[in-house]
Amino acid sequence: MNQAVDIKAQVGLCIKALEALVPIAETAGIATDYEEAYDEWEDIVQTMFSSFVLRPVCDSSVALNVNSFRRLGFENDGDATAAVVVDCASQSYFIYDFARCDVGHIKLVLRPLAAELAEDDFAKPELCTNFRIERLS
Repeated sequence: MNQAVDIKAQVGLCIKALEALVPIAETAGIATDYEEAYDEWEDIVQTMFSSFVLRPVCDSSVALNVNSFRRLGFENDGDATAAVVVDCASQSYFIYDFARCDVGHIKLVLRPLAAELAEDDFAKPELCTNFRIERLS
């Protein structure tokens, strides 16, 4: 498969899948709120992100594999340096994680590329533009 992947569309599908899973996870006793979520929900989020975003990107690239990407929600992840980068409000961010902040809605947790701007932002994907893959140092 060597065709371009619409990363924004794939991120949107990932969010829809996560939103559909929230009620099921909560019925199973899995915490999904961003401040309370732990291993079970984090594993679900990572799996959905890998399935909907990373694998399609990697299938269309000879230079990337899923292990090239850092794990969601972690500061450092070994040698993994690739990330999904977006522009939002005239600033560039990488997708650090996904969060259920509002009832039934998942937002992107964005971390600024500029190291001096360390505060995370929460954004709906429709407010972001220029979804792309970049290597982070």
